[in-house]
Amino acid sequence: MHEIGHNLGLTHANQGDEYSDDAQYQDYSSVMGGFTGGGPDGPRMCFNGPQNWQLGWYADREIEVDPFATPHWKGRLVGVVDYENASPTDYVTIRLNSGMIGNDYYIAFNRQASFNIEVPEGGDQVLLTSRLSGVPAISTSPTFLLDTMDEGDSYEIIDFAGQMDITIQVERINFVAVPPFAELSINASSEEATRYPTPTPPECKYDDPCDAQEAEIGGPPVVVDLAGCTAERRQDVPTRTGEIEFSSWISFVAPDTGCIQIDYDYVSGNNYDAEMWIFESESGCDTFPFKELAFNFWDEYWDDQVQVYDPLITLTDGSLVPGRTYYVAVDVWWPQGASVGNVTFGDPCYCNIVCRLRSFLRKFF
Repeated sequence: MHEIGHNLGLTHANQGDEYSDDAQYQDYSSVMGGFTGGGPDGPRMCFNGPQNWQLGWYADREIEVDPFATPHWKGRLVGVVDYENASPTDYVTIRLNSGMIGNDYYIAFNRQASFNIEVPEGGDQVLLTSRLSGVPAISTSPTFLLDTMDEGDSYEIIDFAGQMDITIQVERINFVAVPPFAELSINASSEEATRYPTPTPPECKYDDPCDAQEAEIGGPPVVVDLAGCTAERRQDVPTRTGEIEFSSWISFVAPDTGCIQIDYDYVSGNNYDAEMWIFESESGCDTFPFKELAFNFWDEYWDDQVQVYDPLITLTDGSLVPGRTYYVAVDVWWPQGASVGNVTFGDPCYCNIVCRLRSFLRKFF
């Protein structure tokens, strides 16, 4: 189920509020964590709050609570296993949207029953999980389990959206009711705070093959700034709309040899799950879908073990038609960071031709 989750576009479920090796995979309340028990098919368990929100399977039982508009809120949560029996006033997931200022927070009741009976962490507790705010962060960033709460427990979110503190209180958990529910209150420290203006997310530069930067074979490197770009290999390429989205594009004309070698030199920013493709389009830059000729990546799964291939992509099999324009897409998995690098284009077959010519000339001169 973990790998199926990746196919659905879900990322890893981590623990705590820090990006570290100790945090990764440690949210065992979600199948996107690292727990592997429960037999050959894995444990009978579900996804966590932000992942359920992303999937949209329980959209009619989700609510977004705005602490700026409603500083004091009280309501009930039911587990995903009781979704079909929930009343119109019961919710599966609550989201506190910070408006792209830091993290969003998701609250869910992790009812341990039925197809969630083998969940190893947070069973029958109220879970608080965070994720970076904004698009595409809601579908590309990992999630972080912050707390598992029983009846009477509370959790304080400090400096929510840079404006206020928020206290989440589990008032009671009723296991006798049908369906069982958790009642909680959400209280903001300020009733007069107003939201900061929502910041404009960075736009992925050259996010259009027809506006691609032009590379010169053997020439100076092409500088790519990947702020606002996001990797799509696990989102299917091309996308459902038939286009590649949120990628920085570079075009090049295939040399007479029909060979190409592309290198990426990291300069600054993050380097998480960066990806590169070479595409062919026989009908121009605006005709999708493109034909994928090659793909490579570096730092898969944000595991701090950077896997850089040198050269990153090499084609010497005659798959390029000399004189034809090809398109390279570069992006990263991390949505709100920025990765800057230099992309160089070379002809790995050119030296062979020169060497052969020199050898031939030596026979006569």
